[in-house]
Amino acid sequence: MEFTNWIKNKSSLISGMRDRGYRLCASDDENHCIFYPEIRLKIFPKITLSKWDERTFRSAIILCSRDVAEEFREKDLWLDEMPGLEGNSIGVLSVELLWLRWNNNSDLMQNYRDDYRKSFESGCMRFFEDLDTFGIPFISSLSRPDPLANTLENIDEYPANIMQGGKPRSADPFIYSAILSMRNGEIAQAKEALKKGELKYACVNPDIEWQHRRSLNYKERMRRILRA
Repeated sequence: MEFTNWIKNKSSLISGMRDRGYRLCASDDENHCIFYPEIRLKIFPKITLSKWDERTFRSAIILCSRDVAEEFREKDLWLDEMPGLEGNSIGVLSVELLWLRWNNNSDLMQNYRDDYRKSFESGCMRFFEDLDTFGIPFISSLSRPDPLANTLENIDEYPANIMQGGKPRSADPFIYSAILSMRNGEIAQAKEALKKGELKYACVNPDIEWQHRRSLNYKERMRRILRA
């Protein structure tokens, strides 16, 4: 059975998400689907469910920003990349739901395959337990520009090649952090985030093509942000 069809047939999953203010927005990928909040603010989450194997699924939380997307358009920051763009928002940070549980209690750490089972209602129950206990508080803690900018500025996975997976990740955390700070009137904090990113990118391997390209793009984005 295609994964999106499996989701649609899991009435308890869809109704549980609806009770929490989220609606299903199935993707074209038969192994992946997304839940969006009914009300989307300037910073809002999307919750993804992805087929892991034939028996299990996993989930990630992606925090999206309308302000960052607007800044990218206004200052032409896309260059040759469009990281995390979706409609009028950009996904600026992602984290696995299981990682949030493990980070709060290392004794709960176990193999991904042991948790969200497709064949049992207990898999959905565990998913909701983790979402309510760890996911929604995480979303609430980063729902304003200042804490989200601070988290991005201090993220330790950088430069990342992907958006989604395990611990908190971001495609361009220092750029996103600077934009959020600037739009919140925190100019000094924005410049500090850009400086941190510049120091990080100074350590990339120029012989690795994607790292070298993104280092150049970072410098150009930083120049355009500061110029304005």
